[in-house]
Amino acid sequence: MPLTLKGYSASIRCEDKDLEVYDVRVEGEDKVSCWIASEAGKTFTVHYGGESAETLMCVHTHMDSRLVHLRAHTRCRTGSAKYVHISATEVRPFLFASLVLTDDEATASTEVNGELGTISIKMFRVKAFVENQAPYTGTSVANIGPVHERSKKAGVHAVAFGDIIMKEPQTTSRAIEQECKPFATFVFHYRPIEHLQALGIVPLASLPPASTQVKRHRTDLPENDSHAGSSKRKKQRKTSSVKSEDKNDVGDEDADDLVSLEQQLAVMQKRVEEARQVRKARAIIKRELSPIRFPPSLSGEVIDLTSD
Repeated sequence: MPLTLKGYSASIRCEDKDLEVYDVRVEGEDKVSCWIASEAGKTFTVHYGGESAETLMCVHTHMDSRLVHLRAHTRCRTGSAKYVHISATEVRPFLFASLVLTDDEATASTEVNGELGTISIKMFRVKAFVENQAPYTGTSVANIGPVHERSKKAGVHAVAFGDIIMKEPQTTSRAIEQECKPFATFVFHYRPIEHLQALGIVPLASLPPASTQVKRHRTDLPENDSHAGSSKRKKQRKTSSVKSEDKNDVGDEDADDLVSLEQQLAVMQKRVEEARQVRKARAIIKRELSPIRFPPSLSGEVIDLTSD
């Protein structure tokens, strides 16, 4: 389900399906935000635009505060951000990954990014685009983490990048008279589903309705029972039947409560297991790629949408 603002839309898509958005909030005239559930190891893509919109614009996609994608966007169409371009012919897909934690003071980040767990799409109006002859050479994007355990970020996700994919070179365009302030901003806060449930943003899975059917007990015999004795004996059987039914009702309620508690326990156990896996991941910290930075020229160059 996409976010919408000023005739434009934006969504995060996983396995060719828009992720469900929760707690949608309009923050002023130019910004809308929401929460989505992330799953570690899953790749995703960003989609945006408006088929009836007339604005010529440059679209900036940020993930965990890092500018990972620039796109020249023409009128009356939709666009997407599917990869980070690391060279003229190499791209890497976006994916959700568990944040690596460590207790090593030497390797841990000194501060935690305030926009960790956030994907934003910013739209800037431009007057025109001028195509460049040189091919696009790619961008440099830093990796996230590891961060210190004291940051209390156990189980949190960050955006990482998948295996390298070879692509044809793309042309570039230069924006003419780009406005300084975005006219529309879409913000997706992402967390594991268990975190969103714990925060009350995503409801727990609904329970099946309790059965109202009362089971028949052996003491509830039909009135024409050939073995029925005196009226006093029948009355005793009737009383016994009522009491048994009452006990069965109480048992059904207890069973419903038990199912609810078991479901909540399963959610908590999954969170504990995820935190344990994050702790074990410290052993592979040395595999992380060295951070790389944005070149100064990135802000004046965008990828031509027609080449994607």
